[in-house]
Amino acid sequence: MSGPAAPLVGAFEADAWAGLVVAADSGLGGALRVGVEIGGHRVEPADLFFLVHEVGPHAPDADYARAAFDLTLPLPASNDTPIRPVDEGEASLTWEWARLGDGQVVCRVAVARAMRVWLEAGAPWDWSGEWAVDGRALTGCLTAGAGAARLTFTRLSDASLSAVETDADRRAVRVAIEMPAGGELLVVASLDHGAGAPEVPSSDAVRAQLVRAAERYAQARVVVDGDWRGLAASVTNNVHWMVLLQPERQRRYVPAGRRWLFPAPDGTRDHWTVFEWDGFFNALLLSLESPALAGDMLEALFDTAYPSGVLPNWRSRLAGTPDRSQPPIGAFVVAKIVLRTGRHDLLARALPVLGACHAWWRAPAPGGQRRQRPSGLYAWGSDLDQLPPWVPPWEQTSTAHQKAAWESGQDDLPNWDEAAWDDRCSRFAMDCVDLSAFMALDAECLAWLHERHGDRRRAEAYRLEHRQLAALIDSRSWDGARGVYADGFDDGRFSPRVAASNFLPLLAGAGSSGRAERALDVLTDPLRFWGRWVVPTISRDDPAFADQQYWRGTIWPPMNYLLYEAVRRLGHDDLAADLAARSVALFLDDWRRHQVCRENFSSLDGSGGGQRHQSWGPLFSWIGLAEFADATPWDGLRFGTTAVTSSSTVRRLALAGHVWDVALAPDGLRVWCDGVSWLTADHPVCLRHVERTGRRWHAEVTATRETRLVLSGKQRRVASGTTRVEWVDEP
Repeated sequence: MSGPAAPLVGAFEADAWAGLVVAADSGLGGALRVGVEIGGHRVEPADLFFLVHEVGPHAPDADYARAAFDLTLPLPASNDTPIRPVDEGEASLTWEWARLGDGQVVCRVAVARAMRVWLEAGAPWDWSGEWAVDGRALTGCLTAGAGAARLTFTRLSDASLSAVETDADRRAVRVAIEMPAGGELLVVASLDHGAGAPEVPSSDAVRAQLVRAAERYAQARVVVDGDWRGLAASVTNNVHWMVLLQPERQRRYVPAGRRWLFPAPDGTRDHWTVFEWDGFFNALLLSLESPALAGDMLEALFDTAYPSGVLPNWRSRLAGTPDRSQPPIGAFVVAKIVLRTGRHDLLARALPVLGACHAWWRAPAPGGQRRQRPSGLYAWGSDLDQLPPWVPPWEQTSTAHQKAAWESGQDDLPNWDEAAWDDRCSRFAMDCVDLSAFMALDAECLAWLHERHGDRRRAEAYRLEHRQLAALIDSRSWDGARGVYADGFDDGRFSPRVAASNFLPLLAGAGSSGRAERALDVLTDPLRFWGRWVVPTISRDDPAFADQQYWRGTIWPPMNYLLYEAVRRLGHDDLAADLAARSVALFLDDWRRHQVCRENFSSLDGSGGGQRHQSWGPLFSWIGLAEFADATPWDGLRFGTTAVTSSSTVRRLALAGHVWDVALAPDGLRVWCDGVSWLTADHPVCLRHVERTGRRWHAEVTATRETRLVLSGKQRRVASGTTRVEWVDEP
């Protein structure tokens, strides 16, 4: 008989970045939270969100994690707390932990200056438990249904307590320890399911375990060296620290940010909130180091679906938006994750949910079809008759027009200023080129997924839908006078607004090569979209561009990422490399300097804006990682680029069943597969449709000049252009 499952461990409470939840099972676990008193201010665990100094390494399996906080910033902390450059601040408080077997976690609190440190132990969310102070231990007797356990947080210090607080209902206890400058406090969390708690290790053993765990993760994680040093860490450090828990399901997930949890009807913060397109992008980011976490995120998304089939704009434990969805990117993301990780087991779970949501957009509804207009194209909307009895205050007071804008994911995009409202159909009275492109992309990726799942009949039906919709976009949404795809009105006019999302038909496979080239001319026009800071959400010559507020002229990670994928799909390696370099520079410089993960950036000066710790912010860095290697339904497995803008190497990149090192440089490309030299090129090249059958490899190699290749030790030359090559691995 197997014993209890290993507990889940992490900073799973939204308001306790410097904290730890040990969750033995759903409803069975406890939490440790760290706060301080310094300079006459009591800094609660929730306040530390605004004082982050280092978003440090965080192993996806929670084997090791570290973060630091700057207590020299102005107190009390709030949204107005300035974001200070790291080299001008201080790691006043460092929080670090490592696993020590399934039932123990060792923790370390280190301080750079004298302060009072508060340790709070208690029951997270609405879980049950009675807590008490017992000598050096904070002990919780935990219960959940028929389950019971004992969780102890033991201080490895004889320092006397300067204060003790116990809640009247004993759901939490707090102790204060006076710590000198340079001091440390070691704590061991031990979980006892009834077989006896593990022995508490010594202080030296705790320190040694923390060092070993840090080294173990450093030697296993994905890293980037060279000009883009820290690129992979800017993804994984950020997204792994955003991982929270859905406590009712004992499942990890990533919200839009640690504080993006919406209220419950009683006004308290609900236990979790999942956003649709944020969530799918977060699943993609998680897949870099953890297919398991990516799968958890997808499961969390699939479970938000309403009986109608809609994957909602957002859903929490007690509320949500059955009236609307968000951009349908799920099939695209799942296809990429399957290609990257080989997790074909996801298909049986994903396809019914993704197919039902795709059908929801087109389903019969009052006035016709839900979001599909008589033209055959699509418009954002809100099914007001589907609103639940209770929604948060902003949902109660917002107009249907605003709800439709929220469905678009681009909440205040100037394009929607032009859209009249169709009361009969409860949607914009406008053909929305972005939604139409998303639906075409969704159909294409659903076809690819069904093909991999062995359902050729459904695959062909989706392929037909994709071809028809792509042709319809090309015939009805192309504004030849301006050389762009545009939103359309019923009287035949095109909207005067041109947004970054107007280029999404290029990602969806719409348009002839001639039209694609004309659209790219607009995208790269410095008077329209191009420049040092790209890509603005609205054209630079639009009156709303000067607003630089939210989706009115700023730069957003999902739009840059989708446009990168579009340009890559068209085979414009030079433009893709340029967009990647500008996106990386925008995000990585800010990350290195400030250790924040911005919601958006100004397209005037590149300064960060919006939320300071947003989960999908690392999509900017993901674009850079895709320059080394990537996988898509149309290019298959791809390595390198013909246009190299930096000299960098990614190491230990797990992709398609192998572990790769890829070195990009102006003088060529080098690739190692599972530690063995696999390819060397003496000029930059791009390999697409890389496949392996037995010991034989196949690829399409694109070069801009004659290039010498060494493929698994064998030399050959390829001419400028695209060449199909085959080679055999030596045994």
